[in-house]
Amino acid sequence: MKKIFGIALALALVLSMGVMATPVAAGTIVCAGVTQTNPLTGGASDYTINFTTQEPVAAGEYIDVTFPPTTVLAAGGTATVEGRTTPAGFWVSNVVGIVAADIFGTTLRITVPVDVIAGSVGVVIANTVTNGLQCTQTLCVGTTAETCEDCPTYEIYAYRIDLVAGWNLISLPVIPDDPAIEVVLADLIAGPAVCCTDFEFKVYYYDCTTWYAYNNGSYASLTTINECKAYWIWVSEDISFYVKGSYYPAPPGPPLKKCYHECWNMVGFTSDVVREPFINQPPAPLGPVCDTANLSPYFGSLAPPATIIYVLRWDTGLQTWGAVIQWTALPDAAAPNSNCLTPGEGYWVAFSADACFAPPPPGV
Repeated sequence: MKKIFGIALALALVLSMGVMATPVAAGTIVCAGVTQTNPLTGGASDYTINFTTQEPVAAGEYIDVTFPPTTVLAAGGTATVEGRTTPAGFWVSNVVGIVAADIFGTTLRITVPVDVIAGSVGVVIANTVTNGLQCTQTLCVGTTAETCEDCPTYEIYAYRIDLVAGWNLISLPVIPDDPAIEVVLADLIAGPAVCCTDFEFKVYYYDCTTWYAYNNGSYASLTTINECKAYWIWVSEDISFYVKGSYYPAPPGPPLKKCYHECWNMVGFTSDVVREPFINQPPAPLGPVCDTANLSPYFGSLAPPATIIYVLRWDTGLQTWGAVIQWTALPDAAAPNSNCLTPGEGYWVAFSADACFAPPPPGV
């Protein structure tokens, strides 16, 4: 146990950090079409993009639309997002203003403002694009009715993690499609959208014996970012990165199973919602501890003799050590979620013995 408290003390003296994440659903595009209107040479063009999705698309989801290299994107325009909120309901239209923070070179990031059901989602981009290129395109899985290299491409992102300048303790709420660090942290490697800043970042991971690091690509003993692990990330200024992935392995893959050691472990929280950490988290007399008290606790499958001694977190607003979550600790009446695990956050967890557990799947 000495090594557990020694590491905690050292970290307390040198680090402070915060993290915030925005959950969204992953809508798989199975068919999409692009139509450009008013393709005037050197002038502004409007684009209509219709997606057919296999899954619902959640409010807060980000659709990236990437235009050809000759495109010039300007703030001040709009993106009208359309879709059905219920199977029998009418189409709902919401206008989203385009601001400078939505533009990343020739990529336009559009927020879906309301939950829409699986099926069609429409986006009309107006007064934003100048490129003078002709484009009419329909693409579906397995077929291509017409292709045009000057048409934009598009992707739906599954999660956004916001970092603040300084140290952040984060984890991935999803299983990344590609865990390579250059893929997961591509937005950090590219740097902020605003030109000409000296942006830097560093990533660290500890496995109970060794520190691994990725320092702006110049030193890279850390090569992957995986689910169920936590990572320190230092950034020189506020920035976000976007992770594509799934919340749980798809059939026929096996369920998640993660193993840790008798020490301080950097543990990630792979979940789409806030959860209680322990199966015996006492709810009375304060009522439910977490927003999702009826779901399985995250560490609920942990079997004796291994137990969790402490779970340490960081407070984003105060930039200091946050609540200490203990197996038998009563919840905090003033801040009920301070004893809960939150998507996007990473944790230092002290186990009493080597242990494995299976994180619960969504909705369970």
